Amino acid sequence: MARTVSHEECSMIIRVCHQIQRPLFIKGPPAIGKSDLVRQVAMKLAEEAGLEYVEYKDNPSAINDPTKFVLIDLRLAQLDPSDLRGIPWVYALIKTNDGLIEEVPIAIDEDEFESVEVEKNPELHTPGEHKEYEVKTIPKLPPDKDGEQIKRHKILKVPVSVLQQYPDAEIIELVTRWSPPSDLPVAGSGIIFLDEMNLAAELNLKAAYQLILRRCLGEYRVPKGYSIFAAGNRMEDMASVTPMPSPLKSRFLWVTLRSPSVEAWTEWAGTAGIHPWVIGYINFKAVALNQFDPNAMGVDAQPTPRTWEFVSDILNKIGTDDLNMVRLMVSTAVGLEVANEFHNFIQMREQLPPIESYLKDPMGTRIDFRNTSIVWTLLSALAERYRASKYDNKILNPCLQFCLRLTTDEAARSEMAVVFLTMLRAVDPNLKNRISRNKIFHQISDNLVLFVGKEFS
Repeated sequence: MARTVSHEECSMIIRVCHQIQRPLFIKGPPAIGKSDLVRQVAMKLAEEAGLEYVEYKDNPSAINDPTKFVLIDLRLAQLDPSDLRGIPWVYALIKTNDGLIEEVPIAIDEDEFESVEVEKNPELHTPGEHKEYEVKTIPKLPPDKDGEQIKRHKILKVPVSVLQQYPDAEIIELVTRWSPPSDLPVAGSGIIFLDEMNLAAELNLKAAYQLILRRCLGEYRVPKGYSIFAAGNRMEDMASVTPMPSPLKSRFLWVTLRSPSVEAWTEWAGTAGIHPWVIGYINFKAVALNQFDPNAMGVDAQPTPRTWEFVSDILNKIGTDDLNMVRLMVSTAVGLEVANEFHNFIQMREQLPPIESYLKDPMGTRIDFRNTSIVWTLLSALAERYRASKYDNKILNPCLQFCLRLTTDEAARSEMAVVFLTMLRAVDPNLKNRISRNKIFHQISDNLVLFVGKEFS
């Protein structure tokens, strides 16, 4: 059994494996962010190395650029076994007769050289004239069968298509050389990511043996700046995976990635632009984050971290004014039952005073902090209102004041303030710069520090 790890632990393991150039296989249920995790680590590695992060699918020409850190997503399931090694080309080993014959030094140690006297400028001497000699150091060449020194010919390897350029050449033999696919690098830095590797046929998996362990394919060599990672689902996930041969298993380090916690997912959502209603609902009902069941018969759409990202894309496009359309579209991603619950969650905003009331008087407008569903609904609505305002400070300041209220009211929960800040960051990528000198935010920070210290004490 592979060690089951969190996303944070897996990130650290990926970083170490990149440093020591050991292949790692990340196993886990579908849609929990295995691929995204590799991308996030790749971005951080690129930043630390002072390189520009690029994905090969977006910019193929960057693959061998020394100023880029390239993530190459290679899907073995979409390749034939021959595709990985590349196209064969026939080359000829030839020995030329056009003056290219030369002596090739074969000695490498000092005692394999000898000093000999040779005539100096023999072409200038006449018969009977005094001859001058000089000493030269030359490598000892192996004798042939008659005891005389031999000369080694310069051997050329050329494609058979250009043999006509060497009409007097002697063909020693024909050899095959393989040209690897263009999406394998020959220089630079990055990650070769074999995503969904165990969906490939067994022949494809066997073709990857040499690449994974020896970092080569025939004459091709993986550059030193690249590491190799793979990911795939488990057998119990009913994902039509191919059992991996034991020799291939032994070539990997292994971890099993568990489904992310709500806290870890929320932190990621804040940097990924996830819609505030999705963040609010998941924090209101944590069990809805991942309800994937591989044995559920007749169920197509299920709530998972990936499908909630689909929901976010839908809401970012259509908004939340037409709740019937919201319910219809959300059901296509997470199923009808969860879509109904999500619809009811948004509809609870009708039980609140108008949002404008909280923007005018964030510290005094009534709210029952004991009703957490109402609080999460309000926080989601405030974050959505801030987004609709195009990041207006007149909206941001009341939002921060209500966030401060969450840290001071005895009936409130301070951890909600942290999630609310995450919602605001999700809708405003530049939030950090906007609030760095905001006095209200500094009060929130001070109160949260006291809250955390109290919890630990």
